This record gives sequence, C-alpha cells and structure tokens, in this order.
Amino acid sequence: MILLLTSLISILLTGTIGYLSARQALNKSIYDGLTALRVKQAGEVEDYFELTQTEVLSLSEFPVVIEAFKGFQASYNKLQDKELSRDQGQKLRQFYENDVFPTLDLNSQELSSLDSYIPQDKAGKYLQSYYIATNPYPVAQKAQLDQAKDGSNYSQIHAKFHERFRRLTELYGYDDIYLIDGQSGNVIYTVNKEIDFGTNVKDGHFAGTNLADAFNQVVKSKDPNFSTMVDFKSYEPSAGRPAAFIATTVFDGEKFLGALVFQISSDRLNKLMTVNEKWRDVGLGMTGESFVVGSDYKIRSEPRIYLENPDEYFNFLRAQGASKQEIDEIWRVKSPILQQKIQTPAVLNALAGKSGTELLTDYRGVDVLSSYQPLSLGKNLKQPLKWALVTKMDQKEAFAPIQDLARRFLITGAILLPLVAILSNWIANFFTRPISKLLEGTQRITEGITDIKVDVTSKDEFGELADSFNDMARNLHNKELTIKEQLEENERLLLNILPPSAVERVKGGERDFADSYVNVSLLYAE
Repeated sequence: MILLLTSLISILLTGTIGYLSARQALNKSIYDGLTALRVKQAGEVEDYFELTQTEVLSLSEFPVVIEAFKGFQASYNKLQDKELSRDQGQKLRQFYENDVFPTLDLNSQELSSLDSYIPQDKAGKYLQSYYIATNPYPVAQKAQLDQAKDGSNYSQIHAKFHERFRRLTELYGYDDIYLIDGQSGNVIYTVNKEIDFGTNVKDGHFAGTNLADAFNQVVKSKDPNFSTMVDFKSYEPSAGRPAAFIATTVFDGEKFLGALVFQISSDRLNKLMTVNEKWRDVGLGMTGESFVVGSDYKIRSEPRIYLENPDEYFNFLRAQGASKQEIDEIWRVKSPILQQKIQTPAVLNALAGKSGTELLTDYRGVDVLSSYQPLSLGKNLKQPLKWALVTKMDQKEAFAPIQDLARRFLITGAILLPLVAILSNWIANFFTRPISKLLEGTQRITEGITDIKVDVTSKDEFGELADSFNDMARNLHNKELTIKEQLEENERLLLNILPPSAVERVKGGERDFADSYVNVSLLYAE
C-alpha cells in the first residue's frame, strides 16, 4: 500500500511539474511566434516604402527622366493654342458622362458640375481628347496607347518615352507615374491616363487631393534631395480607390523643372499584410491576421474576415452600428480600406508609440492574443507617416496547444495511474510473498512444528534467506528427532529395570519415591 501511494504521488508530482514547465515553454513560444511575425511584417512594410522613396530619388536624376520632363514640358505648352472641334468636345463630355461618372459616388449636384472635371486649359482638353476620350483601349487600359495619331510634337515625345515609364510601373508595381510642371502645376504626363491627366493641381478640380499635397511640398522645398510621402486617401481619378503618393524634385542642372510623383495603391501593402491570403502558411491558423491602421484610425489593409467571408463581415458591420451609406461605399470601392475605423487598445497603444504582445479585445469584441507596434514610414522625411501594425489571433485558437497539452497529460495520467497501481501491487506481492512465507514458517516453528520447508524459488536475497531458514528448520527438526530417539531409548532402558508406573513417575520428574512390588526377582551377576 505504501509503495502504491508513493508511486501515485510521484507520478502526480512529476506530471504536474512537467505540465507546468511545458505550459510555460509553450506559452512563451506562442507569444514569441506572434511577436516575430509582427516584427517581420513591420520590417517588410518599412523596407517597401523606404525602397520606393529611394527609387523615386534615384529616377529623378536619370538623364532619360530629365530629358522626358523637358520634352513633355515644352510640347505641352505648344498645345495651349490647340482648339478642340465641337465633335471632339462633345466626345470628351460623353466620355465623362458614360465612362467616368458611373464609377464615382456622385450626388446630383456634383453630376451637374461636369465642367469642373474637364481641364480648363486648351492643352489639357486636347490631350484628354486624344489620349483618353478617343483612346481605343478600355478605361483601365488607356496606358496601352503609345502614340495618338494627331501629328503633334507631344505625341512624338510620348511615343519615345511612354513605353519606358509604363515598364517602370509594371516592373516596380507602381499604380502610376506623374510629371507635374513646377511652375504651372499642370499634370503634363501620366502613365495610366486617368482623368487627372492634363489637369492643374494648383487650382483645378483635384487641387484638394493628396496628389496636390505631394506636389505642393515638392514646390515648397525645391531641394534636389527632397522627397515626401503623402498617406493613403480615397483618390477620385482612380475611381475612389485608396492611393498614396511619393514625390521628389526634378532638376535640369540648377533649373527646377517640377515634380516626379509615384502613385502607390494599397494592393502591395495589402499583399504584405495578408501574406497573399496564406495565413495558415505563416502560422496564423484559422483566425489570425495582420493589419495596419493610420493615424486617422482608418484601416490601411483589408481584414481577413472581409476577404474570407464578406457576408459575415457586413453582418458584423451592421451589428456594430455602421450606416447603410458606409456599407454601400465599401461595396462601391470593393474594399474596407479607408472606410472602416479601428480604435482597439492594441491600435491606440501602437499609435502612442508602444509595442507589446498581450491578451486584448479586438475590433469584433473577441478576446485575442494581440501583438502590436508603431510604424514610422519614410524615416528620412521631416514628417514620417505614423501607423499602427497589429498581428492577432483568437485567444481560443492561440492557446489551443496548451489545452491539447493539458488534455494529453490527463489522458496519460488516466492510463498510467491504473497501470502503476497494478504494477505496484504486483511488485509489492513479489517482495512481500517471500516475507509472508518466512513469517508463516517462523510462526510454525514457534508452535513447535519443525518439519517445514519454505518454498521460495527466487535467486535474490529472499531466496538466500529462505534457504538459510530451511537449513535452520531442517537442523532443528533433526535435533528434535535425535532428542526424541534418545528419550525413547532411555524409556526403553528404564522399562527394563523399573515397572512402567515407576518409569512414568521418573518421566514426570520425580526423583525420590517409594513403592511396593510383588513377584520381584533379583538377578545378580559378578
């Protein structure tokens, strides 16, 4: 019994200590894994924007870019005396009405202000007519046109440089490339030929956009080493899709020409955050995700729930009190980026400059293991972008390995305890059975029974003890037999000389007694 209790207590103590140690190690591994993934993704995002910033600075100094800028600038100005025919003007208006406005979220008052969208100067109208309105390619593929058949010097310059700029956008993943005249603010060239081409970012319809903001910062600096980055905003010329801009100055020697601007879509950032929707491959399981949030608390990458189950996502928004207008806008732009606000503790901590990994509540109201940190994009800029990066996983899934560990320990214990009880009982019997036999033999000897043998066949100390006991018992028995034989011999001799009654009295211990006998014969021998 003592052996059994000792074994059971040992197993329980060992199992408990082992479980607590394993749980602590597993818990640390879970925290470290989520933190490592967050740090890795943060590095990728920062590297991407720093690389883009370096690329725009490098390209602004390329001779081909400077040559193209001067060529577009001069040929654009030569178009200022070009008048569109009535038919061309009508086709331009029809393009806006039929192809542009349906893609924009405009109210009736904005729809009536068609003229505010169309460039005000002649060159802008002319180029939009030839490169947009009558461009034979679909709206999203206007960049495929290398040269308009108008015979202008601008189209010759366009044919010379356009393919090179288009290849840059394809090779590096830029949404668009802009050349903006530093004096007038005219957008003298773009790759994609959206409706900002030919407009003026100083006083035109798009003067309030983040493209105009980037241009204004460039003009204000007029520094050959200057670059800036403007955060994502809904960009109307791109059908309201999110766009950010990185811009720098372009100089011809000491002469300031204008701004070279890269448009960056949220697609690249979204792929980095959603790991190309391969969350499980990077250890985010069934519920994990990473996302970034701007200083305005608006999300900059798409939530996993939106990508995997849009219906569930919109039901969640309705449950959170989102308005029909907000939901309709997400449907229209086909993305919650810049639409959904997130102000969870993780986001607030990160925007406050803190980093950490802890148990928190996410934007769905679900308990999660959340790892967060601030992002500073454009560290060489005077005003870097301040974002928050959050990597999280539902608490239930994150700690599922610990629950599995506990379940395995319980199952193992449930199996081991009966086995140990059986084994302990067998071991106890193995050791106590020889002792019991020896005790039984000893008891019989104390009762005067010496004709016994303890049957222990083991070759250990118990076997040796049993052999010694059997030798002792055999010796005692032999001595007992010898004494018995001697007593019988003595009795026989006494009976030869004494009557039986006298022999019995001698055997009873009497030494002095007298008795009378008849018919006694006395033999004497000399």
